[in-house]
Amino acid sequence: MKYNVLLTAVGSVGLVFLGACNGCGEESSSTWHPTKQDAGADAADATVADATTDKDASLDTSKPDVAADQSAPDAPADSAADAIEAQAEAAAVDADFSYDGGPLTPWEKLPTKCTAAAEKGVVWLAAQQKANGAWGTDMGMYSMAATGLAVVKLETYALEHGKSPFSPNFQYKSNVEAGLSFLFQNVQTAPMSGPNDTNSDGLGVTTALTNYVSSIVLMAVAAGQGFNQTVNSPGSPVHGWKFQQVAQDMTDYFAQCQAPQGGWRYSCPSGDADNSVSQYVSLGIEYAVHPDYQFFCNLPASVSTGLWTWVGAVQDMNSGGSGYTSAADGPNPYRTGALLQELAFLKQGPGTVQVDAALNYLNGAWAQPMSGNPADYMAMWSIMKGLVGQGVTMVGAHDWYQEYCDLLVSQQNVDGSWPMAQWDTQSTEGSLSAAWALLILEKAAPAKLY
Repeated sequence: MKYNVLLTAVGSVGLVFLGACNGCGEESSSTWHPTKQDAGADAADATVADATTDKDASLDTSKPDVAADQSAPDAPADSAADAIEAQAEAAAVDADFSYDGGPLTPWEKLPTKCTAAAEKGVVWLAAQQKANGAWGTDMGMYSMAATGLAVVKLETYALEHGKSPFSPNFQYKSNVEAGLSFLFQNVQTAPMSGPNDTNSDGLGVTTALTNYVSSIVLMAVAAGQGFNQTVNSPGSPVHGWKFQQVAQDMTDYFAQCQAPQGGWRYSCPSGDADNSVSQYVSLGIEYAVHPDYQFFCNLPASVSTGLWTWVGAVQDMNSGGSGYTSAADGPNPYRTGALLQELAFLKQGPGTVQVDAALNYLNGAWAQPMSGNPADYMAMWSIMKGLVGQGVTMVGAHDWYQEYCDLLVSQQNVDGSWPMAQWDTQSTEGSLSAAWALLILEKAAPAKLY
């Protein structure tokens, strides 16, 4: 059986956060990459090699070959889970990998002041969870967003400590499982057919909320490497499914939802796209297809082809930054972080015209998202994901991680929380701002593979 490993990236949250985000990341507010592995020993060799080596010093700036051999699996459906499990075991990466070669920065390699702040933050965040597994009080889009990102944070924390989030030895196992159960209670299935239904089960999985929310759910499902976990959420339409099937059907649904412009918008279907929603959707897909998370979801070639068209339309090459629905909207740092993720997905790295232009823009606008107390944590999170996906440690003269860590440590409250940042809302009780801050402190994003 053949599985396509295509990786991506995502970005924004708001009614403000999950609603209109044209201004996201403005001064006033605020990876990876198509690759393919075959099941078995070849997958292990290729994946581990990619995960331990910095490759392609001279990257091709031409349009990537996104259409090469990306057919859906042709094995019978009842053998799919076994094949996926065998492939994941073959491609598994040791938890002690180095940063340049693995999906997550090992905890011990982060500066002590950063991990100390993160330890305080995770204790506070876990304590905010409600009895039904949610974070926040609205039980709608903000609770879904805060819960999804909190789960991703806890899953990342486990993996960075060399543990499975689902291990009895992980102290936040019950928090992860309760959070996922809340998310599964709020998904729904939708009929699908045609080439985007890559597992031919006739179903997609989504939520009744925006694509922002649905993409965060996909991140939470995939970020813990729990591809063979079984959904235990009675009453959910996916109760009893394997996590891998949920992730595949969500990925299929997003492929179906891609707008004609190549990006994504709030609803599905949509006649237009923006680079805030597109960042979130592409990051959800990235978690589902990146080999480090072991889900090996399939992705139609049309998704990468469309995304290439989209990034070309939304980047303003005069400034290097990303607009909102087009290059003419004007750039900001938040959306330029999104752009860097999307370019990493398309195997465009430092040394290519578009990536160098985007990095140059960020260097010139570096102070914007860091101004104020609180700073714009969502914009910083977006930029972090783009830089991790690109394998970049310096932006001009800025050691971006050290500067971000210093700022977040200085703004952390005594109880371990952070002040409520723009694009957060009172109904999350600060958990969304804390999740963004903690994800930044842990460099929690799919790693560079190309």
